[in-house]
Amino acid sequence: MRVSQIRPSHLMAFYSSLEEAGARRDSVYLATSALLKELPRGKRQETAKAAGVGGRTMTCVCNGTPVSRASAEKVARAAGVIFSKAFTEQVKEGGKLNGNTVQHYHRMLSSVFTKAVQWGIVEDNPVKRAEPPKGEAVEVSYLEEADAARLLAALHDVPPQYSAMVQLGLFTGMRRGEICGLRWSDIDFNASTISVNRTVEYIPHEGLIFTAPKTKASNRTFKVGANCMDMLREYQLYQKAERLRVGSMWARTVQVENGKTVQNDLLFTSWDGTPFDLERLTTWFPHFLRAHDLPAVHFHSLRHTYASLMIAAHVPSQRFRAVWATLRPPPPRIFTRGSSVQQTRQRRTQWKLFLTTSAKRAGHKKSGQRPLYNTSVRFIALLFCALFVRYSSKMKQNQRESL
Repeated sequence: MRVSQIRPSHLMAFYSSLEEAGARRDSVYLATSALLKELPRGKRQETAKAAGVGGRTMTCVCNGTPVSRASAEKVARAAGVIFSKAFTEQVKEGGKLNGNTVQHYHRMLSSVFTKAVQWGIVEDNPVKRAEPPKGEAVEVSYLEEADAARLLAALHDVPPQYSAMVQLGLFTGMRRGEICGLRWSDIDFNASTISVNRTVEYIPHEGLIFTAPKTKASNRTFKVGANCMDMLREYQLYQKAERLRVGSMWARTVQVENGKTVQNDLLFTSWDGTPFDLERLTTWFPHFLRAHDLPAVHFHSLRHTYASLMIAAHVPSQRFRAVWATLRPPPPRIFTRGSSVQQTRQRRTQWKLFLTTSAKRAGHKKSGQRPLYNTSVRFIALLFCALFVRYSSKMKQNQRESL
């Protein structure tokens, strides 16, 4: 079939085939004992850096969790083990694509045909006349009010850095990368405000990179409560003590967004003052939840929890942080590990009094990773190649006619 002969009915049939059982074929890879022998605990971080994968991926490899082929190939190459001996393949067949993924291909096809019309290859974009598939509502995971209170009460015995990160995530709704990208110059203790000017992300073979926030709206300044400010003041004292303890090994400067080198005033760092690895937080958080019998959610779920608590309290979205600024139930003190049982109970009771006044929320569902789908990718690749070949032949024909 020629590209010009494609009709909306053909596209609708293609969409239907993607939603049928068997359209999806996932392959994941498990590390073998031969590879694990080459990855003792002291060598894993070095191998992850050489492979250009994150610490979380390396943890999955060593814990027997399946990883993608791309990650498996990188790890095997860095470890010096033949891929076929380093990993075993597990194939999952019989799956189908959900409506959101099919919508993604619908938009991609529309952009391809729009460009084809612009180049004069076809006269019409049939995708615009095809009925787009219906998307499916994505359910996010978050903590209910009682679980949020238990989470805060459990922060007494965790490292100060992690405790401060969790509280910032819950009190402000900040993203993980935004929290790890904070500098003390972003904190205004007099005005009780926090400014989000950058985020941290991991890029293979480059490491941790400071970039601009996710969107223009993400670049923001907001007011926080007195309790959050008190927590940050205590954490600042803790960090100063750690910095004095480390001495000359502490990194004096850090490269932030746009390649600028500034004095190191990061809130969250490694032991030597270098930027804090995001994967450490991502890996630690699930273990912390399991240890305290809390629902299995992601760190990003704290952002959803923050929003759900405000919505349940009938607070307009533009006033979310203003309401947090008026709250007075104190969060657990993060630096007094010897807090008495009575103090712990008092703080837990205070949080429950506030949190349980909100409407109960429900649902803790995980969203899976989006796999690659051979059928749809092949179809779009062939379509684009056909458009390119036709465009090239038309250009050659025009050149001959001009001669």
